[in-house]
Amino acid sequence: MKTVLLFLLLPVLAFTQTNIGGVLSSDTTLLLANSPYIVTNNLLVQQGKKVVVEPGVVFKFNQGIYLQVDGEFQAIGTAADSILFTVNTAGGGTAWAGIRFTDICTNYNQSTGSGCRLDYCILEKVSDFGTTRTILVQNCIVQVSSCELRNLTADGIVVPGSGYCRIINSKIHDCTGIAIWSTDNSGGLIQGNEIFNCYSSGEAIDIGKANFIGNYVHDIGSPLAIRVWNTSIINSNIIENNKAAILLSGGDSHIIKCNTFNNNFINLVITCERHPIVTNNNFLNYKDWDVLWTAQYLNYGDLDCSVPSGSGVYATIDLSNNYWGGITNAQMDSSIWDFNDDFSLKALIDYSPTIPDTVDFANVNCSTITAVNESTIKNENVSPFPNPFSNQLTFSLAHNAQTTVSLYNFLGQQVLQQTTFTNITTLNTEQLANGIYFYQLMNGKQIIKSGKLIKQ
Repeated sequence: MKTVLLFLLLPVLAFTQTNIGGVLSSDTTLLLANSPYIVTNNLLVQQGKKVVVEPGVVFKFNQGIYLQVDGEFQAIGTAADSILFTVNTAGGGTAWAGIRFTDICTNYNQSTGSGCRLDYCILEKVSDFGTTRTILVQNCIVQVSSCELRNLTADGIVVPGSGYCRIINSKIHDCTGIAIWSTDNSGGLIQGNEIFNCYSSGEAIDIGKANFIGNYVHDIGSPLAIRVWNTSIINSNIIENNKAAILLSGGDSHIIKCNTFNNNFINLVITCERHPIVTNNNFLNYKDWDVLWTAQYLNYGDLDCSVPSGSGVYATIDLSNNYWGGITNAQMDSSIWDFNDDFSLKALIDYSPTIPDTVDFANVNCSTITAVNESTIKNENVSPFPNPFSNQLTFSLAHNAQTTVSLYNFLGQQVLQQTTFTNITTLNTEQLANGIYFYQLMNGKQIIKSGKLIKQ
């Protein structure tokens, strides 16, 4: 009798599923016991509501269907039990349309763990239905941690405007489109990720302003692996087996430090007169050029600066104190395209002195020595003082409205946060170690200003 009962129950358990769609208008937990969830029509997490997804849950979206988050959405899996977002092939679908975090979603808070976050999630088989992104972060703060984005025919993670996304310890691969497109001006943290086998007609990674730290970017099919068009920190990455590794097409004073460049056709492309801090990198080898200076690369030219005028006049770009694969000065000269090759280029690359042997990153200072240039999101008159600061830091604001002041270290980790309703607020910073910090001011969910500070 027991055997008969088990036989009868097994088919019922195997086909358990829950249809879902429309508006989630109350706080909800989506249970593993009700999985898989068949998303039959576009799904909305309503503003002010919280949806939590249990580890192991599977979402299967019908063709062209998407999830929009106006409230708080927390999909937190585990290393052993990830959460899967995929297409409902049983319903005839071949692709779905991704997740959209809008400008009224609940911001992620690193200190409390609240707000919108995707941890240990797998997103696959998203396609471009005109405005589709696999993950779209619109003017809000979202964490994407230990996730995998794969088999995409749409862009991966897109952060327009003043959005901020912490993309950490994730994989993005086998994609047709841009893997990460951070078009924001408020910064972002892209750390510890692996990005490979992605192809677009331009770049695979597009950074407006970000801390790009400890990533592994390899085997990119696009003509360009990483385009940087605003001042950013590029630190401790491995970039190999690509066509062009990095293009600096905007901003100035970028920090490119303690990276390894290996087996790229071109390691570094610079347009216009820019003065990046490029030091303690291993440029192991190249196929076409170590450094290419040009007025325009692909469709990207001078965004925000001009070159020296006059015949025979040039700017000097300092790329000293790097390891260049042990090649001779004559070989170095032939690996660089600059004023010496075409005097109309208006820039001369100065690589001397060089480091004679491979840089051992464990024995050099790989922390950033300055910070991303100040970013003004609104025309906000803010005066943080003193800078450098010691045991106290004061912000003088132009208004008396509610403002949240947050401090982050150079890894993007929040170390202090304080909310004020007056135009002057003072932070106790005695417990902070000396070093580089970033501040961020928010009025509600709008980032109004951010910039760099130094404690000493």
